[in-house]
Amino acid sequence: MIHYWSRSRGKLWLKSESSGMTQKVVELLTDCDQDVVQARVEIGTSHDGSAAASYHVGYRNCFYRAIPTGAAPSAEGLKMSAVQKPVYDPEKVYGK
Repeated sequence: MIHYWSRSRGKLWLKSESSGMTQKVVELLTDCDQDVVQARVEIGTSHDGSAAASYHVGYRNCFYRAIPTGAAPSAEGLKMSAVQKPVYDPEKVYGK
């Protein structure tokens, strides 16, 4: 199990404390300056047995959007598109 710092909550929190979706730490890596830590995790199922995911908007992981290479930004910004399908309904897990 792993704890994260949440800027929005302003505190450390245990992954799964609100969603029930667990993460088992497989490996901890650090960069050459030793000022960044990357955690490789295995994603478990939620307490209700729903699909395993790691992100609060229902996708398998946090990297579900792609920025097209070579694309020039428009007046609205870069056009990103989802490259995954959601695996659960976040409103059922977290409420509105």
